[in-house]
Amino acid sequence: MAGLKFVGGEYTEDGNTADLVSKLDVDSEFQSAPVGQGAVGGQIQAAVANYATQQSVNTALNGYAQSNYLTSGNTFTMEITGSNITGTYTLSYGGQSTNPIVAGATGTQIQAALQGLSNITGVTVAGLTGGPYVIALSSVTPSTLTALSGLTNGTIVITQSPLIPASWDGQSVAPLNSSGVIPAQFIPSFGVGYVSGPYGSTATFSGSTGATPLKIADWAVGTVGLSFQPMCFMRLLVDAASGGRPVVEVRMGTGTNPTQTYGNQTLVARGVGRGCWNDQQEITVLPIPAATGHTGLAGTGYPPTYNAWLSAWVYDANAQSVTINSSNIYNASVYFIRYQT
Repeated sequence: MAGLKFVGGEYTEDGNTADLVSKLDVDSEFQSAPVGQGAVGGQIQAAVANYATQQSVNTALNGYAQSNYLTSGNTFTMEITGSNITGTYTLSYGGQSTNPIVAGATGTQIQAALQGLSNITGVTVAGLTGGPYVIALSSVTPSTLTALSGLTNGTIVITQSPLIPASWDGQSVAPLNSSGVIPAQFIPSFGVGYVSGPYGSTATFSGSTGATPLKIADWAVGTVGLSFQPMCFMRLLVDAASGGRPVVEVRMGTGTNPTQTYGNQTLVARGVGRGCWNDQQEITVLPIPAATGHTGLAGTGYPPTYNAWLSAWVYDANAQSVTINSSNIYNASVYFIRYQT
């Protein structure tokens, strides 16, 4: 097809008004055969063969189909609803049926039953016992998964999911359910995702000090539940005198309050004020890396059983005087970032 330009309310080829192109002409060239949700790259190519001779379309299509952005397996979501369900059911794929599967079977048991079918080259079943189950199949000839129910008090519904999104290296990230969203069992149960927080301080304190660290806030968090790294942010107003330089540090230890001393905790955030300052000044506290610097995924995260207790401390780097009123701690927030071990 030649290039199209919109001239005078009509499409034309290369702007030539003597050669009008109707909407029907355009649709006929750019309308493919229907493509199902479970279609693989090769099927998509076949479906659009009626206009794939266009060089730009064909090049883009080939690149997309070979990019591994979409996996080639069919994905299904199976939900079993009801109460006091008993009996068995069978699953069928491409004309073959599994042995009977008991009500309340685990994902592993369902997977084993499907692996017994010779027309399935690979299968994984994810989900909690009782479902919903997410079933990802690989087959030389893609087909539809169906169920023959022999259950009492139970109903089986199987829906075919869209293609599975894949990561940059072609590995599956997570399947999508029939609504096009990631099922709940594949979403990290850590706060709202990979971040838990913000946690506000559980106690704040006032006082004055010199070179000796003075505790000004506590976060009694407790067991976090997943491997993590802490991130703390503060904004506060302090009084400096005699040409001092105030420093605020947030440190973290494990255990309860009596064991939380400045020396027993690890530095996780710091903010430093101006030097030679004899008045109020605002300090912003930000997370800092470990003393050894960043070590990537081989680094050390805090374990799920870690009983986290964080404390904020203030002192004067020039051994002068610094004073804090707890009412001047405007923000004190801690987040926990899920850590991949």
